[in-house]
Amino acid sequence: MRALGEAKLALEQFKAPRTLSEEEIARITAAVSSFAGQEYSGGVVVSVPDGQQLWNTLDWILQKAKWSRAAKTYNGDRSANPPYDLLINAREGVAVLFPANAPNASRAGKAFVDALSGAGISAHVSENNGPRLRDNIIEIEIGAKPK
Repeated sequence: MRALGEAKLALEQFKAPRTLSEEEIARITAAVSSFAGQEYSGGVVVSVPDGQQLWNTLDWILQKAKWSRAAKTYNGDRSANPPYDLLINAREGVAVLFPANAPNASRAGKAFVDALSGAGISAHVSENNGPRLRDNIIEIEIGAKPK
């Protein structure tokens, strides 16, 4: 009976949307505020139920930390506030991508991932020089909640 209860609780936690408390939001904001001015943009996988809600929260945190949303053409809902790209797929969790040759973006991205992970949000960094990445701009991709 206990195993059934534990399995049911695990399923409920898996289905619950990813959220952050006011205290977690304050800690994440404080952790990335020293990178004020860092440019970023975001994308949400189409099939992720809590993706847009999580993106809204992360964008709000970064705006409070005085980061700068990149001026670009988003392929998502242009009326969405904040705007975001629609992604077909991405790795699970929150991916924070930045060009390998951008040391400031690297430090800011790693601080953001550390702060998110400390708040229980599965996040990881990805340094590369893919064609999507632009100079010193961090791309935040919201994938499915890890199983």
